[in-house]
Amino acid sequence: MAPWLWVALLLVSGGYFLYRVNVVRPQVLSILFVLWSIHFILNRRRIALAVLCVIYTFSYTAFHLPFIFASLVYGFHLLFENENDWKTPLTALLAMGAGMLASPYFPDNFLMFYVQNFFIPWMSVGGGIDLHMGGEFSPMHTRAAITAHAAVVLPLVIGFVLAIRLPEKHERKTLSLLPIVLFLIFITCFSKRFTEYSVPVTLLFCGFFFTPYIKKYLECREPKEIVILLSAAGIMLAGLAMNSHASTVQVFRGIGPPVLEEAAKYLLKHTEEDEVVFTADWDDAPELFYFNHKNRYLVFLDPCFMYYWNPEVWRRWDAVSNGRMGSQTYTVLKDEFRVRYGVATSNFQQLRNIIERDPRMRIVHQTSGAFVFKLDIAQDTAPAPDAAGSN
Repeated sequence: MAPWLWVALLLVSGGYFLYRVNVVRPQVLSILFVLWSIHFILNRRRIALAVLCVIYTFSYTAFHLPFIFASLVYGFHLLFENENDWKTPLTALLAMGAGMLASPYFPDNFLMFYVQNFFIPWMSVGGGIDLHMGGEFSPMHTRAAITAHAAVVLPLVIGFVLAIRLPEKHERKTLSLLPIVLFLIFITCFSKRFTEYSVPVTLLFCGFFFTPYIKKYLECREPKEIVILLSAAGIMLAGLAMNSHASTVQVFRGIGPPVLEEAAKYLLKHTEEDEVVFTADWDDAPELFYFNHKNRYLVFLDPCFMYYWNPEVWRRWDAVSNGRMGSQTYTVLKDEFRVRYGVATSNFQQLRNIIERDPRMRIVHQTSGAFVFKLDIAQDTAPAPDAAGSN
């Protein structure tokens, strides 16, 4: 009931959620698949669920979520109602497996599934080595999570109080959705990237949960009281909108124009087709690729892929990028990574200092935010700088 209220709350549900759904990445499609899968699971539309699970495997890395949701609902009903509806989770599992087997990337997609859904989360929370991963893998601070997502937290708190003080009989779908919501909130506490799922699904649950309370209230109230209630709801939404706007501005404030555009265009003019370019940071390659897809870049997004492939190569790359190789930097770049050019943002100052002291390397292009360097292969016979002065 009152779908406009829950849609409005979704639109003011905090800066981080709004940031995630505005990033040009396929997680927006994944959110839609998650919501449709919940609809099919709660209504036991197994054929539609199977079709969705097959398509989901070609769309995003979270294609296992419908199977998890179906299993949670199955366990919930088995525990509290002694109902053994094993067909729904089995349908999701078999459809997911069929989609993976039908993939043109089979069998590599199974390895990809393992790395993205098991290896990467493990390295982000307990791998024992800092891979300089993205902030999305870390949890949000409790105060920031509560204040930024007040539009979600407030209905949850009110619902908890109502469930204790004024218990109502809820529909089966509402109760079936509860374990899914608790699961998503739980994993969001460990990694804020799951906010994109927990926010809309939690508001969906709140919509189901509050329906009997809203109906009961409207049945026994005068029109004047209903107007007062709607006015209070409007004031609450206005306050939540202001809070959401503040957190959204805070999130987007650090986003500026591309810092690697000029570097990418310089490389486009001065490098060979498919030439490998050294990148000092793992998240530089997408921006470089946007402006210059002629080159190949050493690390493309998540550093876990390089580390899983060859930990020693990752260690050497990380040491070069952060200026820990000293006078060996040129040799490692030339003989191990086999590059002529490299690019780094301005915060890699230690690497830049080494390049400027080594006559076999030079800065060939620079802006306020990044620089491009080149190895002078023809001067390979030049003496290396003193190791002590390079660190």
